Order: sequence, then C-alpha cells, then structure tokens
Amino acid sequence: MRTLRVAAAAWVLATALSPSVHAEAAPCDVVGVWKLTYFASENMNTNIWRQPFGDSPNGYLAITPERLIAIFTAEARKRPQIDEDRVTAFQNSLAYSGPYWIETNRLTVRVQVAWDETWTGTNQVHAISCDEDKLFLNTVPGVSIYQQDTQGTMRFMLEFVRVE
Repeated sequence: MRTLRVAAAAWVLATALSPSVHAEAAPCDVVGVWKLTYFASENMNTNIWRQPFGDSPNGYLAITPERLIAIFTAEARKRPQIDEDRVTAFQNSLAYSGPYWIETNRLTVRVQVAWDETWTGTNQVHAISCDEDKLFLNTVPGVSIYQQDTQGTMRFMLEFVRVE
C-alpha cells in the first residue's frame, strides 16, 4: 500500500512539474504555417520604435502540436562574400525551435536550438492573440539581443498571416 501511495505521489509531482504542450486552450488554432508580415521593436525607455528586419521582413513560423520553429531574416539581404558580410547576415536573422505551451493568452517556447546560443535553454514568452487568419505575438519586456537596441528595456511585436 505504501508503494502505491509513493508511486501515486511521484506521478502527481511529475505531472505538476512537467509543462503540458498545451496547458490551456489557445485563443485560436495556432497549429500551422505562418508568414511573418511585421517585426518591430520598441525601446521602452525612449519609446523609439524600429523595424530591425526592415519594412518587409522575411520569415516563417511553423507550429506543430508539439513544437514551434521560427526562422526570420531581414528584407533584401545580400549573399555574403566576406566574413564581415557573414557577421551582418547573422545579425539580420533569427531562428529557434523548441516545445511550447499556452496558458490563456501567453505562449512560452522552451528553446532547444537557436541561431544564438544565448537563447538555448531559455523560455521565450509572448502574449498571443488572433484575428481570423492573423496571429500576433508580443514579447514580454526585457533586454534585447540586438546590438543597436541594447540601451534599455525592449519589447517586440510580430504579426503573421496563415499560409497553411
């Protein structure tokens, strides 16, 4: 009997500590492929808005029932020819993937692989909302990884349109 109680307690503890892929219902059906249409940053200390990937950013967000995969690049990137070009190309891109969960209107991704290793092992948290075939993600305020935005607290706003 004691063994059964210990096993039951262990199961309850493991279940409570393990995030479910979908802890709660999402505000919309997020599973699918989404094309990035807008990517902006706000320095919350200066209220300055930027579009670090330009007016027409490139990128996709693929969401399966278990995993989120994001790949974004700046508009009109040129093929790198020298190392300096490669550094610029790296700075004008973003890619990461990991399992996710949704709690009410908050999407959290546990990053398992990223273009920038400082993201690996972190949680990327976004407020999430939808309007028909559009998906909106807003990051929680924090320190930016983008060099041009390192002076102050930043937040990012992303908009997507469903393609699949």
